[in-house]
Amino acid sequence: MHTLDVKAELTVEVDALRVLMKIIPGQKIAVAVANQGMTNLIAMVKVLITRLRSVGAEPFIITAIGGGERLSADEQRHILETIGITEQAVGAPIYSTKETVLIGESPQGIPVFIDRYAYEADGIIVVNRTKFHIN
Repeated sequence: MHTLDVKAELTVEVDALRVLMKIIPGQKIAVAVANQGMTNLIAMVKVLITRLRSVGAEPFIITAIGGGERLSADEQRHILETIGITEQAVGAPIYSTKETVLIGESPQGIPVFIDRYAYEADGIIVVNRTKFHIN
């Protein structure tokens, strides 16, 4: 039986994308973390934070909670903490806010907003999974 080495696999994948080469030391990078039951989520986020720090970035976690518009900032943060995403576990601060910034609108005229912390960051990396819904 083959055991997956999450740290090694993620390191290879991140390095292959050459994303880290684009980061300038001192840049603040938002890592958006969702709560969708991903296997090895804590390990993946920790590896990503470590790799970002290795190139001089200043990473931080922001909440990307599904249905989060109904939850307070503290409730969103609490959801991440209940699945093990804590500042101590992943090595980065968690910022959560209900404040948003209007960044434009869709072709249909629908306003598009982004989390204020994400907007103020120099870059954003989303840690999420695609979940297909079949009717």
